[in-house]
Amino acid sequence: MLKDLVKENSLQNHIKLLEELSSPCVYGVVNGSANGLGCSKVGGLPHADKDFTWPKYKGVPLEFVAQLNLSDLEGTNLPDTGLLLFFYSNGVWTDKKMHKDFVRVIYVHDMGCLEVKEPEYEYKKRLFGLLKPKMIPQVFDEYGIGFCGGDSLPDLDNIDTIPSLSLFDNDDELLDSYCGLKWGLSEKAVLQIGGYPNPVQYDGIAAGAASIMEKGAATDWELLLEVDSKLGFMWGDAGRLYFYVHKDDLKTAEFADVWMEFQCH
Repeated sequence: MLKDLVKENSLQNHIKLLEELSSPCVYGVVNGSANGLGCSKVGGLPHADKDFTWPKYKGVPLEFVAQLNLSDLEGTNLPDTGLLLFFYSNGVWTDKKMHKDFVRVIYVHDMGCLEVKEPEYEYKKRLFGLLKPKMIPQVFDEYGIGFCGGDSLPDLDNIDTIPSLSLFDNDDELLDSYCGLKWGLSEKAVLQIGGYPNPVQYDGIAAGAASIMEKGAATDWELLLEVDSKLGFMWGDAGRLYFYVHKDDLKTAEFADVWMEFQCH
């Protein structure tokens, strides 16, 4: 994929550098409707075992975002089996470790007795009761997801730590070509696991996770999941969610300290 897009963006003379800059990742694309318990999907309701408790933040149920069947994935640092469930509280803005439970990633080990889980819905009045109450948590439209290996490139915000990127920042034509190449790599993806993120605003996400969670440096954190708004999720204006995990936690399959950043236009 990288080589084809390099040619499309007239960057053949820089293929060696681009290959050195690239980092492997896994892209998730829509693959029809969600098919059966334990499938990889976005939206709908999560699948879990009998011990599952719907996560809440300040007493309010979180919204379910995505479910990854880890056996569908290859080329990642994730466990080989089980499900990862991703939740967050839509509309919460925080940069405090004490509020980290507005995001939850739950690892379901037991795939033998899965069932569809439904929260205790709450209803919030709107316009003094004149409009139909808002259901909390919102249930997003459901889509099945398939995965394919790919490449990712760093954002030009990283010039300070990756000096060779300056080549593409000092020439308008090369700048446009590089941005077109980076955009083209993830054009069809709804999800991304690993590799460099595709920031809507800026790429200080890993550094922010390290600082807020008071754990290591930016290089110690890895992109666990990026979720795009392509399927109609209302995260600001064409926003994205970026879930990050510390590499030590990833090695031990611990997801209690995942941090998430939300960016939009």
